[in-house]
Amino acid sequence: MTSSLTTGPKFPQEVIDQIIDATVSSLEVDRIEYPSWNVQDPSIDSLCLVAKTFAPRTQSHIFKRIRIATYNYASAQRATRFANLIAASPQLAQHVQHLWFQNGFCIRQVETDNMIFALKKMQNLATVVLDCIGATTSIWGDPLNTRLFPRLALALAGICQLPWLNELCIGEITVPLSALRAVKGPTVLKIKNCYLEVGPDEETSSPSPSPNELPLQKVRKLYLSGLDTYESISKLDSFPYDVSSVLGFLMDIGPSSSSHNAERIILGQMRKLKVLCLHSAVPITIEDASFIKSPLKHLNPGSFSTLTHFTWCHSFDISVHSPLPIIVDPYGGLFVENTLWKLSSLEELAIQVSFYIGDDSDVTPVILPDVSETYGWGQLEAVASSRRCFPRLHSVVLTIGVEFGHRAGPKARNLSGHVTRDLFQNHFRELKNLHEQGELEVLFRTQERDVVYGEEEPEEDPLWRING
Repeated sequence: MTSSLTTGPKFPQEVIDQIIDATVSSLEVDRIEYPSWNVQDPSIDSLCLVAKTFAPRTQSHIFKRIRIATYNYASAQRATRFANLIAASPQLAQHVQHLWFQNGFCIRQVETDNMIFALKKMQNLATVVLDCIGATTSIWGDPLNTRLFPRLALALAGICQLPWLNELCIGEITVPLSALRAVKGPTVLKIKNCYLEVGPDEETSSPSPSPNELPLQKVRKLYLSGLDTYESISKLDSFPYDVSSVLGFLMDIGPSSSSHNAERIILGQMRKLKVLCLHSAVPITIEDASFIKSPLKHLNPGSFSTLTHFTWCHSFDISVHSPLPIIVDPYGGLFVENTLWKLSSLEELAIQVSFYIGDDSDVTPVILPDVSETYGWGQLEAVASSRRCFPRLHSVVLTIGVEFGHRAGPKARNLSGHVTRDLFQNHFRELKNLHEQGELEVLFRTQERDVVYGEEEPEEDPLWRING
């Protein structure tokens, strides 16, 4: 990796660039699971051959995105070899812009002097992902497993506090509040199933920070998910960071009381939202009218006049594991309590209704019930056609999704065609008229997929409209 072009064969510059680009691009096409994290890719050998001849020009390609994963002793050895490489050639660390540190708190062999040195040398990071499954109370029993790896935790905390860091994603780990309070740089923050813990030094009251010292004050896009995250927020009865300037927010709402408490706490603090995306994370089997509540019930009134794009995803579980499901409101409470009517600046409304079918039961009549006027598919038309309440609304997207379990057979799979024929063709006449008259852009979509355990499909970022 220390060779230079002067010692290699004499190739035209355009040939060198084509070889480098072709090698790196083929790597990203072949690797479907992790296309951009190159350190453990099987093609690393071929990359090294190219780098040996054309270094240092290839170094920025190879080391731009690095994934350090330690699932077992063998993977820990690979991570150690990478750390040794950085220790031998520290200048290579300057090329690392995107770091994915995965399961780093599972194997003690990772906490080496060279690994600590390598992490401290990564001073040009723009994106950091800490995905540390196993560092939570459920497996290790220690409320903060980073105590077992103090030097490694300190090094990771240091790179998370880089002032030019643009995106920070932390998952499956217990985090002291003080660690995130020191993070002031990122404009994008993702917290996935993390338990926010009050440390001993934070139990005593401390003076309030000045406006210029507020933690996470630059965050413009916030993503929250996971039961541990919601339980910790619910226990604290507050979200201990400044989110008043957040412009885009995505949250997976579960059925637990802690999830709804977290939703109430956080939405109540957001006064300037422009893009909001709420997902009903766990399907509901049976609905009762007395439990139907609007997901916008706790939205801060300050966002009523600023919210321009709203996405609501709601799921139903239809199976024979329980009595015959009765769907009272197909929109999951979106239009009740008149909260949606207060969004005077709304420009785009996207709704996704999903039905999960685990087996081959005949559930078609349940999805299209003869509902009352209060709860029915026509609720959407009443909102979309109200130009007085929504003068800026120009786009409505309704997606009906069907997900099949591994036991779903032909009878259940006929449901997708039934939805297309009986729902989209025979309903929403008012929306169709508005679309034909050019007053409103309307899009109806169906979505059908098989759910496979462990399957993760890449999705478009729903908050892409918020520029970091």
